[in-house]
Amino acid sequence: MRRRADLVAVAILLLLPTIYFFDVISGRNAFYFADLVRFHHPGKKVLRDIVLSGEFPYWNPTISAGQPLAANPQHEVFYPLNWLIFLPNFDTGFQLLILVHIALALVAMFALLRSMNLERPAAMLGAFSYGLGGVILSFHHMLPHLFCAAWLPLTLLFARRALLHRRPRDFALASLLLGVEFLIGEPAMLLETALLVGAYALMRGIRERRVVASLLLALAIGVAGLFAGAAQTLPGIDHTRDSVRGRGIAWSVASYWSLPPLRIAELLYPNLFGHMSRGDRMLFWGTSQYPREVSPYLYNPYSGLLIAVLAIAGFATRSRGWKLAAALLLASILLALGAHTPLLRILYDAGFQFIRYFEKFMFFGIVALIIFAATVFQRLLDGDRRVRSAAMMTTGIAMLAAALLARFGPIPANEELRAIARSDWSLAILRGSLLMLLLVAITRVRRPLWLALAALFVVADLTPRIRELTPRTDRSLYEYTPLAAQKLSRVRAPFRIFPEADWYGNTPLARSYVRTFGLRLEPVRNAMLPPIPSEFRLQTAMESDFDFTSLNVTDDFIAAMTKIGYRSASGWPQPMAAMSNAWIRTQYRPLEDALARAQGDVRKLQPVAYLPLQPHPRYYFASSVVSIRNRDDFVRLLKTQRFDNDVAFASIASFAPAHGVVRRTSESANRIHIEADSEGRAFLVISVTPHKYWHVHVDGRNAQPVITNLGYQGLELPRGHHIIEMQYRNPLVAIGGGISIVTMLVLVGLIGRIGQIGR
Repeated sequence: MRRRADLVAVAILLLLPTIYFFDVISGRNAFYFADLVRFHHPGKKVLRDIVLSGEFPYWNPTISAGQPLAANPQHEVFYPLNWLIFLPNFDTGFQLLILVHIALALVAMFALLRSMNLERPAAMLGAFSYGLGGVILSFHHMLPHLFCAAWLPLTLLFARRALLHRRPRDFALASLLLGVEFLIGEPAMLLETALLVGAYALMRGIRERRVVASLLLALAIGVAGLFAGAAQTLPGIDHTRDSVRGRGIAWSVASYWSLPPLRIAELLYPNLFGHMSRGDRMLFWGTSQYPREVSPYLYNPYSGLLIAVLAIAGFATRSRGWKLAAALLLASILLALGAHTPLLRILYDAGFQFIRYFEKFMFFGIVALIIFAATVFQRLLDGDRRVRSAAMMTTGIAMLAAALLARFGPIPANEELRAIARSDWSLAILRGSLLMLLLVAITRVRRPLWLALAALFVVADLTPRIRELTPRTDRSLYEYTPLAAQKLSRVRAPFRIFPEADWYGNTPLARSYVRTFGLRLEPVRNAMLPPIPSEFRLQTAMESDFDFTSLNVTDDFIAAMTKIGYRSASGWPQPMAAMSNAWIRTQYRPLEDALARAQGDVRKLQPVAYLPLQPHPRYYFASSVVSIRNRDDFVRLLKTQRFDNDVAFASIASFAPAHGVVRRTSESANRIHIEADSEGRAFLVISVTPHKYWHVHVDGRNAQPVITNLGYQGLELPRGHHIIEMQYRNPLVAIGGGISIVTMLVLVGLIGRIGQIGR
């Protein structure tokens, strides 16, 4: 009977996102917000194309002259649910990828709360507030965060059971589920999972007077999970050492999205600083709280007024678990505040320089808050008068504060925004009033009716935020090919695009498009800002590092490029564009010009012009080899002297190379084939990013390329006809995959063996 009732509860929970997102499920509309169009959709398309071409996705040739793919956790290559992108219709699979994880978050939190002996109403409240609350929906466009957040409650469920009962089966399940998070590989989310599990282990250890044993068990779960996820973790760690993250993210970048202290109040007042989306517009006036007035990283932390009120009431009455919840919430806020406190700077200086945007650390505190609030709700349903009184007092204070803030709080200067703010404060007072009536009625109305009223209140409270945080657009946004991509795809020779316009995204000209078109992303897609070109199998070079995972050699090249700028004696952007095989550069059009060309049709708007550069081949023989010691030499020479496009800078002795001709080339994702003739000692430049896992053979013999032009490769060749074969293969992928398979088989075997013993 209990299982049947739980299944009904789960069905109701799954019905809600089906209703909310039916337009996406039916294929009429699609999620498109922020990183989805600009980053994740192109990245998943590249992964799909490489695999369907018959190759393993070791290398991504489409961005920054080539970068590792499988080793970069941003692509989640080894995460099974990510394979939804291989459905016959890619866009359907991409949208399902988001929907499945929202549904999983709902069910997983329900399962966790039920395992804590909460009744179904309390578990459903927590599940709804989590799966369709502000944090999860804020993550809907940050897929690694969403994926980890969806699995987290199940990891906590079995880790808690393992710490409570010390059963091998629970240990194995907790390790497997944590292994899934390691396969996703989002470092901040893994750290937050560790903090939640570690805090609970410490609490249990103190309570049971065996702290060391509890912490060791939690550590063992972590180690087993690490091994289970080694397919991603092992190459991922190796990639970090070779990439920008290994050098450490600059403090100015890492701390950029630090939570403004006033935003903590959004736990009670969801629209304190406005709305993330209304139609095609973003009406968030809290940008003034951030450097350079950007939109927030965590769009909204609001999980519902009832959740916030119950949590505060639980703290006030010292309900069971309040110390752990309070500690986690406080730690979460301190980390999220980032640059607003000295704590993160201390951690940063101590070596934690690989994580950025601290606002995301609000997540684990909100998880703790939701779980704690659900347990307090159970006490309220059980007739705890102290909790009810504290909740009523909290609601009254929140209403009074809302009235005072409406009168004296920060109000935007713009008349339209001021009217919206007044409306929001009126709604805040109304929500408080309805919750107060609900709390008063709990002792006067029959329980089934009261629960129905409470459910209506929670749904009515969160529903407006659901649409606001997950704006949708017509599915056709993903179905059409931008005009520039149509034209550039006709070029048969291998070439790259220098997306120069992207370097000026914060200029008044670029921002005029944002002000004019708001959240409409057709102009962004038409502009094909990186990595969007990769979706259409177009390649780019010299672009900004979107996710701070580029290889160090690429970072060196970009740093040199920015230092040289337009002051190059060789003429900007030549010869660096020639070194990069960039035939096209992009430049923003004046808005008036773009509007006139589009004749008012936003879908046809072309914000960026594609301008020709001097065509230069991807593989060529150098006319001169110039010796450099480091990046500074490279920059100094290019700023002060003029060079041919065929120049090669390398850390070898300068020499005058013989003439050579590249006869034929072919390439795929992981392979390059070159046939060339040289008249003597020659130097072949290969405008592909170097990395230690490129294996090169010249005429069947191993060869070792040298780093050339800071970000590319070169080979010395003797006189004669030569066949150069290059293959990229990361051996750590196979090693890590083997460790994952063995670990998972052991854990699954442990689960099965214990299950048989139990029968």
